[in-house]
Amino acid sequence: MRHPGGSRWPEGTCREENILETVRIGNSDVSRFIIGGNPFSGSSSGRGREGDRELPHYYTCERIKETYRQAESLGVNTAVARADAHILRVLMQYWDEGGTIQWFGQTCPELDSHQRSLDRVAKAGGVGCHIHGGFADRLLASGRIEELIPIVEHGRQLGLTLGLAGHNPDTFRWAEENLDLDYYMCSYYRGRGRTASGERQPDVDKEYIAATRDTMTDLI
Repeated sequence: MRHPGGSRWPEGTCREENILETVRIGNSDVSRFIIGGNPFSGSSSGRGREGDRELPHYYTCERIKETYRQAESLGVNTAVARADAHILRVLMQYWDEGGTIQWFGQTCPELDSHQRSLDRVAKAGGVGCHIHGGFADRLLASGRIEELIPIVEHGRQLGLTLGLAGHNPDTFRWAEENLDLDYYMCSYYRGRGRTASGERQPDVDKEYIAATRDTMTDLI
């Protein structure tokens, strides 16, 4: 999918130096290596609150756009990032400057409803969106996993490629039997960084345990 905007590319940047193998997800050809977005939105994934505070100072809009340009020059054609106002603004500028990386969003339950997040992704030109993994895990832990069904139905009405993220293999086992989805975002850890209810504990280091990694890879 090509996004609206100018065709000018910053001088000295090559857009087609490399071509990566792609796979088909929904209606999109997706490079088998994609770029994530947690650091761009201030999530240090294990360094605690201090790490979360440092990242927004480093990842300015210009640094994020430069990172996307480098990714595209290496053949990466897809980015995953949150559906928040910050990321939407960066992507709008990036596409206006000639960037063509396609965007798969992630819902932001701390901001508003998942349906509103899906609306933002569709309106902004994203090709797909997945439901926040911590939210899905919490629904499973609290016996409310069926609440995912109307969210997925809303995304289908918007014509988005739809996915589900999570850290608990049982979240995906349930989804495979009950939801109409195009892709999953599977984490290789469960670790001490989350409570029994699925809540993230930002001041607790995550543990990357071989047994939990193997369980997820076997499921995949």
